[in-house]
Amino acid sequence: SRPRPTALCPPSCSPPPRRPNQEEAYEPIGLGLRQELQALPFVAQVDAIYSARTHDEPDSNGYYPVSMGEIAAEGPLYTYFQSLLQLEEALPGEGYYGVPRLNERGNLALAIVGLPPQRLRTEAVNYVVVEGQLDAAAFAAGDGVILNVHSAYGGDQEVQRPQVGDMLPITFYDKATGAYHKRSLQVQAVIQSAHEYSSSYMRNGDIIITDELFRQIYSDHERMISALEVTATAELDSQLAQMVRTVLQQSHHHQLITSSRYDSRISAENDHKTYSLIGFFLALVLAVIGISNVVNTVTAGVLAHKLEYAAMQSVGMTRRQLTRFIFGDCVRFVLIALALMLPLGVWVSRMMADNSLLTGFNASLFAASYLCAAVIMLALCALLAVALVKVLNRKSLVERLREVA
Repeated sequence: SRPRPTALCPPSCSPPPRRPNQEEAYEPIGLGLRQELQALPFVAQVDAIYSARTHDEPDSNGYYPVSMGEIAAEGPLYTYFQSLLQLEEALPGEGYYGVPRLNERGNLALAIVGLPPQRLRTEAVNYVVVEGQLDAAAFAAGDGVILNVHSAYGGDQEVQRPQVGDMLPITFYDKATGAYHKRSLQVQAVIQSAHEYSSSYMRNGDIIITDELFRQIYSDHERMISALEVTATAELDSQLAQMVRTVLQQSHHHQLITSSRYDSRISAENDHKTYSLIGFFLALVLAVIGISNVVNTVTAGVLAHKLEYAAMQSVGMTRRQLTRFIFGDCVRFVLIALALMLPLGVWVSRMMADNSLLTGFNASLFAASYLCAAVIMLALCALLAVALVKVLNRKSLVERLREVA
């Protein structure tokens, strides 16, 4: 069975990757669901994406294998895949995996996708066009085919693949009727996924044809809808997204997975909050450690020189002068720390900002944080100086000098 179907609103998709098997049979998406989504007031268009399927029975282990379409083992396309398969067998471990193979009927089992031509525009960003071009108008004519050269086919450059402009005789197998439908299709483009995380309906397809041609070939095409892509008239908000979820829940289709710009935006906002909370927690821990070190250092220094402070007070130093003196010592420690923190902080921040999960280095935000830390540390020095002078003067000057002696 095919990957779980996906309903998307608006045009932004992230379909699940092809899985080797699943524990339950594929549950087709009914046309009723498409009509209900189309009836929503904010929906402009609902496109159906098709994937050919032939396996409905579990294997010997009780799992439902990935279901592929089938074409007759003949012609240039079959020769191309057989050449890749020979490389896979000759060079194991060299990246030649996932190559279409012959099945129990002697047909070539491969992924066949039926795509609405207007979706080529949104799909184009996910692919590198190796040869040809993704022309929606030419594709809509219905006599073209797009060949997807998966990155897994590492030896593609070592075999002769079909070229743009070649006419490929392809005989499609329709399991519902047991009939074969022969078509002569011209290669319009050869593509390859731009990256492994691309949001695309075509990424698992070996050959891509128009949805109209797909419906002509497969008599039970209504049971082969693998995804619905919903184009909304505006960006979704929580209320509109809930309307979509309500329609899906009422369909009682437990295999459906949804993805949308709204969901991605909310997920990104939640991730940002999580990372911010973790960052603030780490900053708090580091701040506590830093403040503790400053307090301990200054306190230890004052107590170690309490005889000198007592002697200076005995010759006329006032309490306010002693406070300023201790405050000055504390400020010197803080200035040294701030001088080290500036270059090190910029370096660490830039290094962490390179992570794709973060939003990048913000110089103004760093400067504001740096100034805030400086103000807090200076305020701490003032409070610490006042507190230490108060501690030193709990006893009279005579008692302090006598105690030290």
